[in-house]
Amino acid sequence: MNFDDKKLSVIVLTHGEAESLLGNLLKLDNVEVAGVFVETEVNHRVYGLRERLRRSIRYEGYAATAMKGLRLLAGRGGSGQDETDRIRECQQSLGRFAGDLGVSVHFLPNYHTEEAIGLMRAAECGVGEE
Repeated sequence: MNFDDKKLSVIVLTHGEAESLLGNLLKLDNVEVAGVFVETEVNHRVYGLRERLRRSIRYEGYAATAMKGLRLLAGRGGSGQDETDRIRECQQSLGRFAGDLGVSVHFLPNYHTEEAIGLMRAAECGVGEE
């Protein structure tokens, strides 16, 4: 199979803040974004410091994690509600950004529901003819 004449269809799974990723994907000639799926449920599980650091680095990167740590040290970390509001604003911003680019956006409470899985399957990701 020659992939040079094929187009890769992908979906983006995120909690928000994926404008840069989406923009970069759309610049690629061999990639088509079949949809953006935003998980809206804010997880309020209590994690230990080590796990919170690991998750922050994994999802937000080293620089954002360092800035978050500096804000906390300076006493400007904000409340849990502030963080929830920030996440909601990022999700809405991503929705507008993707919509303006003509990419379908789905806001789902949880990726693991039957409805969410059905929507992701319907996006028909994979390698197809260009």
